[in-house]
Amino acid sequence: MVAKEWRDARWKLLVAAVPVALAAFFLVSPYEDVARMVQGIPGEDPVRIALRDINDLYYFGGLFVLLPLAALLGVTSISGEVGNSAIFLLLSRPVSRTRLLLTKYAVGAGVLLAAAVLGKVLLLTVAAARRYPLGQMRVTEAVLSVLVLWLGVLFVLGTALFVSIIFHNITVSIVACALTLLLVFALPVVVAGVFPMGYAAELSLRLELYTYWMPAYYYYSNGSYGVGGFTGTNFLVCLVSAIIPLLTALWLFRRKAY
Repeated sequence: MVAKEWRDARWKLLVAAVPVALAAFFLVSPYEDVARMVQGIPGEDPVRIALRDINDLYYFGGLFVLLPLAALLGVTSISGEVGNSAIFLLLSRPVSRTRLLLTKYAVGAGVLLAAAVLGKVLLLTVAAARRYPLGQMRVTEAVLSVLVLWLGVLFVLGTALFVSIIFHNITVSIVACALTLLLVFALPVVVAGVFPMGYAAELSLRLELYTYWMPAYYYYSNGSYGVGGFTGTNFLVCLVSAIIPLLTALWLFRRKAY
């Protein structure tokens, strides 16, 4: 079963590797250019700015590539099997539904982890070739940035898996998953930009509470991916946010009739 899932998922990893490699090659400026831009700005350290830019590029570039990949892996896990009637063959095997779903999830999570690690390696390789002071980047921060990004996209994978169990049609699953991710990831940022805190006391409080309850707030926080210090609260929220959709999907799949 694992071999089958891997064969279905590996081409998606290869597709994701292409934009990652292109982004690393074209978006990392030579360190000399960064240092030249920072010169003359009081209180700015070119090393700190350069390392922050590398972290920002990895995190937001990683979300841009891995969010669609995680959604695709999750949505096609069950809806795809229902669409081609393969779900009946899978359920007829002497394998529990829990093991079936966890196998699909584990393969998807493995693909996403491989993509996150590959992106980090490619980015640091290009940065080293362009003379970035990577010797001043702490190994723990580099590892934690990969881990937090991975946990962030695991939330997407679990959510997409849950949606694919609810809807039998893969097109409907994709639309529902896209709307859910828009609510969680994009809307807090848009809301915060359009209605800055202090716009009105009551509205400001509501927006602030909404933003703090969304996992995206903790994914976007610099402290969670190696800029300005690591924040344990952010990591915990990312971990819990990754686990809840998976447990919910397991609960639903055990009870779903096909």
